[in-house]
Amino acid sequence: MVRSLIRIGLVALTLLAAPMAAPAAVRAGHMTATLQPVAGKVAPGGEALLALTLTPDAFWHTYWLNPGDTGLPTDISLSSGGAMMGDVLWPAPQKLIYDGVVTYGYDRAVTAYVELRADKNLKPGARLPLALHVDSLVCRDACEPVSFDLKTTLDVSADAPTPAAPSSGFPVPVSSPAAYTLTNGMLSLDFSLPGDAALRQAFLHPQDAYVFSEDPDLIAAAAPQSLTGTADGLRITLPSAHIGALPTSAALVIRFADGQSARVIAHAGALPAAPTPQPVRQDGIGLAIALAFLGGLILNLMPCVFPVLSMKLLALTRAGHDHRLARREALVYGLGAVLSFIALALMLDVARGLGAMVGWGFQLQSPFVTAGLSLLMFMVGLNLSGLFEIGGSLQSAAGAQDVGRHPYLAAFMTGVLAVVVAAPCSAPFMATATGVALLRGGFVSLAIFSALGLGFAAPFVVMTCAITWSPALARLMPRPGVWMDRLRQLLAIPMYLAAVWMGWVFWQQAGVAGLGLLILGMALIACAAVLRRLPRSLRAAASVAGLALAVGSAMQTPAASVASAQHDRVAFSPDQLAALRASGQPVLVDMTAAWCLTCKVNERVALSDARVQAALKAQHIVYMVGDWTHRDAQITRYLTSFGRSGVPLYIYYAPGKAPQVLPQLLTPGLVLKAVNGA
Repeated sequence: MVRSLIRIGLVALTLLAAPMAAPAAVRAGHMTATLQPVAGKVAPGGEALLALTLTPDAFWHTYWLNPGDTGLPTDISLSSGGAMMGDVLWPAPQKLIYDGVVTYGYDRAVTAYVELRADKNLKPGARLPLALHVDSLVCRDACEPVSFDLKTTLDVSADAPTPAAPSSGFPVPVSSPAAYTLTNGMLSLDFSLPGDAALRQAFLHPQDAYVFSEDPDLIAAAAPQSLTGTADGLRITLPSAHIGALPTSAALVIRFADGQSARVIAHAGALPAAPTPQPVRQDGIGLAIALAFLGGLILNLMPCVFPVLSMKLLALTRAGHDHRLARREALVYGLGAVLSFIALALMLDVARGLGAMVGWGFQLQSPFVTAGLSLLMFMVGLNLSGLFEIGGSLQSAAGAQDVGRHPYLAAFMTGVLAVVVAAPCSAPFMATATGVALLRGGFVSLAIFSALGLGFAAPFVVMTCAITWSPALARLMPRPGVWMDRLRQLLAIPMYLAAVWMGWVFWQQAGVAGLGLLILGMALIACAAVLRRLPRSLRAAASVAGLALAVGSAMQTPAASVASAQHDRVAFSPDQLAALRASGQPVLVDMTAAWCLTCKVNERVALSDARVQAALKAQHIVYMVGDWTHRDAQITRYLTSFGRSGVPLYIYYAPGKAPQVLPQLLTPGLVLKAVNGA
């Protein structure tokens, strides 16, 4: 039981231990080794851990306990009259390929933990000398055996705590059933979903995962592995290297692309039948629907929706004069918003069903969408400025100005446009709701996204109905006049700003060449719309040429990353995050995107604050940034592991503690409270 607790314990280095000198490094060949007790004390008959760190030279590597197609595992033996050696806990290995040969090992420093049990007859106050002999193999173009004799001591104390091995980078033991069968030389491994929430998400989306077997004869290292998520867990199919009858059980390590790993004991034979599913509790779904409605309400206050608020405001100016039309327009606007959210839910479900890793705001990861939105917002701005009017087509479809011949189409399209431009924002309460929606899918997803749409549309619909049904409120509305034209021209400004902002996002996706083509295309389309005296054929040619340039601009690829590189930021990497956590380094993870206005506000208001920057520097906190402007499966998996479907997401990893999720709306005080451990 104690050994099991050690395996699954969180990082918890004993703070009560007396300060110990740094371990002396021993060098042999192209490798360096150190030995350090996790805690400096051990109780009579108690457990202890020794941290053995092996560091191969640059471009050299050593091996896991199953070396793969070639190599030798590291052998460790203990010389001590007062303790017995137990298991050696190794982190999940890397798949290394050299000249077409697949091996399992480590091409960087690796720390293994050696379990010990002290003799129960040891006397408190005594010192327990320990000596490890290590035989290993280190390889580059050629291999050389290396040996180390490492020594350390432990103080014997009756009150010595049982240390816990670091969990970051180490496989999490999974007790859920797993089984394997061999048919016509093909090995099928079936895994049930684990109880751990983060691992559960990894099992459901196993792209780029890899399975290692501790038994070197069960799986051929070079065999291609086919991983698929199933309704009950995960299935892996691959050619088997095993000859004869399968072993009754085998230990397998699954390493996922986000750095997580799991250790599973699989048994020969079919996977046991899943238990009869219990009725799904509806209270959790009901809460998610309520949070979605509340998040939709708050979404109206987020900065990315401000441009569309200008069109809503113009519609409200009519509410005090044509009550019947205003009420119907409001309801049609709400219908457009709700149906747009439902359409987003369907697209997300279909994309995830096809294996794509997408989340909230996925459409803005396409340069075709950002180019189209930039052009649309620019044209709506020109329309609001009164530079062109084309009856009931564009202005009615955008809902920008007079409703013309198609008032309900204008209202419906305004609702659609509002949802499209709202996608960059993720309001409070939305993250949890959309996370549940994407996890459950199906009717649950439709219900949650419908509630989100109802909440988003409700303020404008309720306000319009209140004005039109209350004579007192209707009298407060100003009468039509010249002021409406001036207001319309003033409200063109946020549309121009929105077009510039979306153009900035597009620049990061398509580079300078793409942005130049888009601007030229927008200029041609604007000339065709504004210069009404030009011949119709010339205006049509300019429009076609402008659209062609806009489409071509989205096909451009930036020559290099246009994101501002800052020396105090580290690009997100699951492997690097796992390595930093394993070394005890505090890390602040910032998941952001260029099109996420909430993210940009947080960066400006909180994360760039001088006090926050000083705290990060003083405490040597690594600031790791994941840029989701483009589609990135690793970032999507990371978001999903925290039950999120979009950005922003802020996670603080303090040494020896569970990850802390920060609020979506940050202040300097909230960040300082997290990093200072308050």
